[in-house]
This record gives sequence, structure tokens and C-alpha cells, in this order.
Amino acid sequence: MRHSIITFTLLSGIVLSQALFGETALTGASEQNSAVARLGELNGVALQCKYFKKTREIKEMLILHLPKQRAYGVIFDDESNRSFIDFMQNRRSCPESDLFSQSLETAYAALAKAFSLTATPSPQESAGATD
Repeated sequence: MRHSIITFTLLSGIVLSQALFGETALTGASEQNSAVARLGELNGVALQCKYFKKTREIKEMLILHLPKQRAYGVIFDDESNRSFIDFMQNRRSCPESDLFSQSLETAYAALAKAFSLTATPSPQESAGATD
């Protein structure tokens, strides 16, 4: 009987803490995953359009500014592959370089917000060297 009361109390505490704090944690993770996925999507477009300098910038941005967690790499790679194939199958046309750069800047800002970076990283700062 005592074991059941302890188990019930423990489970009640877990449920209550999930109700109070879980949504915030999940929202933060979802926002982070979405930011990484968006960069993966743009990476797939950059690969398809042969914007190879942009693909290097995107990857360097992730490497330099994100926690080293396998999950982020998987999200990025999966979305890059999906986007690359979708682009080809739907015979989409490549965006103008300026428009694509604007999309990247917006994605970098979302990444900075999602991961609470102190400033929005720029591709030039992250890439270090220029081509």
C-alpha cells in the first residue's frame, strides 16, 4: 500500500511538472528543430541550384553556433534530402541569388532566436574566409 502511495505521488509530481513546464520546453525544442529544418530546406535548394558557397555557409553556421547534438544533424540532413528531391521532382526554378540570400538571413535570424544566440550570426562572420 505504501509503495502505491509513493508511486502515485511521484507520478502526480511528474504529470504536474509536465503540465507546468513541459509545454515551454517542447515549444523551445520545436522552435529549434524548425530553425534547423528550415536551414536544411534551404541547403537542399542551394545544392540543387549549385549555390555551393551558400551550402558551405549554412553548414558552417550550424557547426559554429549550435550544440553538438546528433538530432540536429539528422533533422538538417533529412530536410536537405527532402528539399533537394522535392525541388527536382517539382521542376522548381532556382531563386535569384539576392532573394535566396534574404531567405538565408531570415533563417539565420530564426536560428539565433531559437537558440538564444546573442546576435544574429552572419554568413560572412561564420564562414571566415570568402571565395
